[in-house]
Amino acid sequence: MVALVAIAPVSTALAQDAETREYTIKAGFVFNFLRFSRFPAHATLGDTLTVAVLGSDPFGSTLDAIRGKEVQGKRIAVRRFKSLAEVTSCHLLFVGSSELPRLKSIFAVTEKQGILTVGETEGFAHAGGVFGLKTVDKRIRFEVNRDAARLVHVELSSQLLQVAAAVIDGRR
Repeated sequence: MVALVAIAPVSTALAQDAETREYTIKAGFVFNFLRFSRFPAHATLGDTLTVAVLGSDPFGSTLDAIRGKEVQGKRIAVRRFKSLAEVTSCHLLFVGSSELPRLKSIFAVTEKQGILTVGETEGFAHAGGVFGLKTVDKRIRFEVNRDAARLVHVELSSQLLQVAAAVIDGRR
């Protein structure tokens, strides 16, 4: 998995740098979520795995660093969507904090389309997202909702489950 580093902003310039490091690390988690997930054969037709961001994009250009990398013999593409209606043909969807009021609608769409969901809002995995990123003791960790992964027909590696901060079964 990705090495976890402490983030301790000291000044505005360093805070920006710390935020960039934070989202570089989170982009690494997104990459590894793809590496350690097995999609059904019909979901991976073609030569790309698409990562998308819905709503507010905290990554800036850091997520673009995984564009073109290979996972499971497929190149990663990165897209950004402003509305749920645009969410089509992606494999992993990062749900921006601006979309918190629409989580139920988002999960209804992603379940039908077999899309892994990742978010960083409090309780994201408990609400039905597959991966919830969070900061614990100044380190970025993640929670996994196995039932949400089953609903999108994606098998998660036991290696991924072992390093999760929490493995959740079901929704609140």
